[in-house]
Amino acid sequence: MDDHLRLAALAVFRELFEEQKNLYDILQEFIVEIIFSQKLYSISSTTITAELAKNFGIRVPEAVVKSALISLSKKNDYCSKQGKDEFTIEHNPNGKASEINTRYTERQATNEAIFDRLITYINNKTKQPLSTLQEKDAISSFCAFLLNEKNGEKYSEYISSFILSNENDQQFLNELNEIREGVILYSGLTYNDKPLEAKRWKSSLTLFLDQEILFHCYGLNGELFKSYFEDFYSFVKEINSMGKGKFIKLRFFPETKDEVDSFFSYAMLVVRNKMPLRPDNSAMKAIVNGCQNTSDVIEKRTKFYHYLNTIGICIDDSFIFDKSKYSHNILSEEITNTIVEDFWKEPSIENPNEDDSRKNKFKEKINSSLTILNKIHCLRGESHSKNFYNVKYHFLTGTELTLKTAWHELVKGSESVPLANYLDWVTNKFWFKLNKGFEKNIFPTSSHVLAKARVVFSTIFNRNLGTQYDMLLEKHEKGELTKGLVQEIIFDLVEQTVNPEEVNAQSIDLNLELLQRDSLEYYRTEKEAERIRQEKQYEEKKRLLQEQRQDREKIEELTTALQNELTNKKITARDKDLANLENHKSKADKQCTICCYGLVFIIVSAFLTLCYGVHIYFQSINWNTLEPQLAEYKIYVELIALLITGLGITILSPVGLKDKIQSAIRQKIYTHHGVCLNKICELKKQKKLLMQSLK
Repeated sequence: MDDHLRLAALAVFRELFEEQKNLYDILQEFIVEIIFSQKLYSISSTTITAELAKNFGIRVPEAVVKSALISLSKKNDYCSKQGKDEFTIEHNPNGKASEINTRYTERQATNEAIFDRLITYINNKTKQPLSTLQEKDAISSFCAFLLNEKNGEKYSEYISSFILSNENDQQFLNELNEIREGVILYSGLTYNDKPLEAKRWKSSLTLFLDQEILFHCYGLNGELFKSYFEDFYSFVKEINSMGKGKFIKLRFFPETKDEVDSFFSYAMLVVRNKMPLRPDNSAMKAIVNGCQNTSDVIEKRTKFYHYLNTIGICIDDSFIFDKSKYSHNILSEEITNTIVEDFWKEPSIENPNEDDSRKNKFKEKINSSLTILNKIHCLRGESHSKNFYNVKYHFLTGTELTLKTAWHELVKGSESVPLANYLDWVTNKFWFKLNKGFEKNIFPTSSHVLAKARVVFSTIFNRNLGTQYDMLLEKHEKGELTKGLVQEIIFDLVEQTVNPEEVNAQSIDLNLELLQRDSLEYYRTEKEAERIRQEKQYEEKKRLLQEQRQDREKIEELTTALQNELTNKKITARDKDLANLENHKSKADKQCTICCYGLVFIIVSAFLTLCYGVHIYFQSINWNTLEPQLAEYKIYVELIALLITGLGITILSPVGLKDKIQSAIRQKIYTHHGVCLNKICELKKQKKLLMQSLK
């Protein structure tokens, strides 16, 4: 309930801040509301501090409340200071209290409507209604999500997906961002007893960064985390420019360097195919991408450290655990075991199964976190303060387990500033100290509710992939899964790894579905379903091919029959044409034969007549008168003349004249009868081809 009150109060904080009021003015507005709504006539900083927490969920240092009351008494005649910490109220300050109450009530109504939408969303996604207790847990986690508190892990995947699914609803986002921005303003009052000392930096801070923050800096964890670091680093540079020396130093411990080196060494093994690529770490994926061999990984590691050095982030190995630090030591077996037992029971941490090997690994992680936190505690020594800016040493972490350990009551204590915090928590402190809101009314990137939703969801999603990865390896070691199956599932898990900037309204439903399922069981089910699908597809394909083959055969049969029928018709037509032409040719050939015989008769008759004429001629010649001596050879001369005549006729006639005459006669007769030898040959050729084409 305290968180519900604070959400509305912080939204009103943001509204008043937009009206150019400083934090004391805003705090005084809430104090006036308490005074006159409860009709108080005598108050103290102690009572007002308690009432602020009770009525609005606002918890600020009592020193801040006292300063606000003193300021209130100086500016208004209805409030007067009577003693060291006593104030009296004389009359109502013209209805100012009712104005705050109206705003506060309106914001509560707005928040209730958002709560109802959240519960409806979770019910739809889980496909079963939440109980009353579960609804309270979900709303409490939603409040913790917006307030940057560490008890909001339950339902966080649904809370972040709920926000992302409404990324196009600008009014919805504005309402949540007002709360988030109010959180930043409110942070200016926490761990700070002098909130109005903006733009003034007196003390020096050494901020130790863990591996994840260093990876944010270099962009290995994605663009969104890189933008978080850039916001933070720009404030660091601005603070350092206020004086001659550096007020803020950025360092990392040797343990962190060992962790980074180990990370890159694992990347080398991945590149050499000696180790699998873990699906829960996008930085590892970013490192190995594009690397052909280990020298490529070494080059990336060299560039990484070089970049850190160029922007002033370097290793600090000066810590020595000597006698002066013994009294500040918080590292002990008892504390470690207590924290392990407290966290191990929580379902959000690793896997709650009581497995000794898993629990021992978890204990090693706790011990590693405590080692770093112990260094910070020892470095702080006696300089513990409730004011963040007066504490010289802080550890910035992107590791949830380290942060939870730092906030554990055995480590944090009751009122001290936590030994470790998130990057955005410190960024908000610097933003407030630099008075950035009053200059441009622009808040850090990390304050945007969509940005946080993306970070939270991607963290949960990738962590779930890592948990499934560890379970796969355990099952493989126990012989329950084959190496090939494990490799296939790991490859599938690695492909699902997401960076915060890759999560949006379009992908959130699929990612939420992936988050809710058991990858091993899903993969087995999917494999079986895929096998069944492939079998069905094979059978269906086989059936279709069989049907296609049968249809093709039927079509081929019909086509062949049609072709044969058509061919037979063509052959019949050719036979008919050939018969007709052959008939005409036969008649023409008979007529041609008769003509040729007639021609021979005429030629023979002409020859005989010629011979007879020659004979008569020789008989009529008076040989005695011409050549008496030739008379006795008269008969021989006649025969020679006949022979010469015959030879002359033969010699003088053109070669092949007979054939030519016969051909001319035949052609004329063929033409007369419509006979074409070429056509007959062509028809015979066509018929032969048609006969060959028959199947």
